[in-house]
Amino acid sequence: MLESELFGYERGAFTGAVARKLGKFELCDKGTIFLDEIGDMPMSTQAKILRVLQQGEFERVGGSETIKVDVRVLAATNKNLPAMIERGEFRSDLYYRLNVVALNLPPLRDRREDIPRLTEYFMQRFQPSGASNRAAISREAIERLSAYDWPGNVRQLENAVKNALATCKGPTLLPADFDLGERGAQAPAAAASLPRGEGAGDLESQAEAIFDELLRRRQADDSLNAFDVLEQQLIVLALRRTAGNQLQAARMLGITRSTLRKRVARYGIAIQSVVKTSPEW
Repeated sequence: MLESELFGYERGAFTGAVARKLGKFELCDKGTIFLDEIGDMPMSTQAKILRVLQQGEFERVGGSETIKVDVRVLAATNKNLPAMIERGEFRSDLYYRLNVVALNLPPLRDRREDIPRLTEYFMQRFQPSGASNRAAISREAIERLSAYDWPGNVRQLENAVKNALATCKGPTLLPADFDLGERGAQAPAAAASLPRGEGAGDLESQAEAIFDELLRRRQADDSLNAFDVLEQQLIVLALRRTAGNQLQAARMLGITRSTLRKRVARYGIAIQSVVKTSPEW
């Protein structure tokens, strides 16, 4: 299937080939062709691509006529091609033919400053330019996206924005609108809950006061998990401020509602009692 797309095919070459079809290389003659995921191509296809690069020729699938082309090739991969060469999974001669000018693009987690701009680009791409109900995105959501590691890089970010736009209920995308999994959801949760508009010194002094209180409690009970205590208090405060509304509380904390429900069950938090009582500290 891949070779028929790249090199074309003749009528009768296979079932369903009712007419001749030109391939991508032939259509790109005197131009440039982009080959994505070159590291995933089988060895047989690699050999034919090498022939195009070396001799500028190929045959269509099911044909005997030699086609001459003059094509510039750009290729991309997320694989370690030298390692694949060592394992016999990628042709070294093709690698050196392609590796004339190499551009190494760092993973998205190493260039987090690009995340807000990429997010804005995808927001514009997936929403009609003249629509009156174009969604915006909150600062907290951008912070959450910027804190995530993005193992799937730009494509994962693209899909995350697309899915969030398709499922959001309000005019603004919030942290909870992005389903990134536990690792992505938890990283910025504490940051999303910190007070806004205060100086770094104020936040640091407040954090030290909380830390001192947690240390005092651990001295009384060394089995106490400080992180669990802090997380439980954040959940209690969020539920209290939203009058027990779990969806709003989850959005305030930058996590999904299902994650919040799991935490509520884990800590045995009685929501109705939380709403009626005052804070513990």
